[in-house]
Amino acid sequence: NLTTKAAEPWRKPSMFELQAALQDLLLPPAPLPVEDFSCMTEFLETAGQAVAAVPNSKVSIVQFSNDTRVEVPLGAWQKAVFEAGIKNMVRMNGGTNIATAVAKAGSLFKACSSCGPSTRRVLVLLTDGRIDSYQAREAGQMVAQLADEQANVGLWAFGVGRGVDAPELMRIIEGPGAGAKGLGQERYVELCVRDDAPW
Repeated sequence: NLTTKAAEPWRKPSMFELQAALQDLLLPPAPLPVEDFSCMTEFLETAGQAVAAVPNSKVSIVQFSNDTRVEVPLGAWQKAVFEAGIKNMVRMNGGTNIATAVAKAGSLFKACSSCGPSTRRVLVLLTDGRIDSYQAREAGQMVAQLADEQANVGLWAFGVGRGVDAPELMRIIEGPGAGAKGLGQERYVELCVRDDAPW
């Protein structure tokens, strides 16, 4: 069940311009608990409905671990296709390679024939953000590269799971440059966050 807190970000106008939602479905080192998976799929359904309300908008779902898998291709929101894509999702095993996910989103944006320079591109990461320092730097660099190569890109991160590394997610959102400092706090949302295990 989505809480008011989980649904609240969709009241912000810029979020209604969602074009791609990326989902990390593994919480290292253990498999993602069923309740976290359910929380994310329910969120995706809500997100799809929000996108449907925006004229000429498009949406895609990409699941990622060490690799990526397109669950719903980028296109106009169609209720049956979108819900079938979510229903048929099978959790991927592996790590949390955010750089790979951002790169895949960038390729989807670039392949969009109807997306011009003024098209708003929004990337939403659903993840625990628990990655090592090398992967974090790589993810930040990929975010900066995406912003350089394509216009009007906005990145949001929604924390999901146990022991979410919120500071790391905020740094990734901001990228390595100084131009976006402080943006991470504005664009990070706790969606389904639980405390670390006591052991």
